[in-house]
Amino acid sequence: HEKTEGKVVDYYRNHGVCVTVSGDSSVVLSNTIADMMTAMLNKRASG
Repeated sequence: HEKTEGKVVDYYRNHGVCVTVSGDSSVVLSNTIADMMTAMLNKRASG
């Protein structure tokens, strides 16, 4: 679990994304992470 969180942090860090969670932005952040995780799973599944 900790490795996964590290990968997420590295992903944002590598893409120069500054993430702040507050109010409605937390919803946007959740959606972004969900999309990212889905993309990662699809990428892994396709080799």
